[in-house]
Amino acid sequence: MWEPLAKLVLGRYKPRYFVSLTYADVAAAVPDLPALSEGVDAIELRVDLLRSWEPEFVAEQVALLRRHSPLPIIYTVRSRGQGGRYPDDDEAGLFARAC
Repeated sequence: MWEPLAKLVLGRYKPRYFVSLTYADVAAAVPDLPALSEGVDAIELRVDLLRSWEPEFVAEQVALLRRHSPLPIIYTVRSRGQGGRYPDDDEAGLFARAC
């Protein structure tokens, strides 16, 4: 029973890879983006690790990344409980930054 399912899944889908940017400012990553993104399918922007969570700064970071890479962006905001820097007790702010 499991063997046909495993063949179907493994035979049909190609593994996907992404690189997680953990920089406080994307500008610092720009010179290394070609090497960092070689062979990956997407770039994760860890918004919780940016030096500022102000909407204007975050928008600038996304725009900068978009200017320097054609890859899809995985926009991630992790709380402390999820291994990130965003406060656990600010659920409303977490969701606001994620949208």
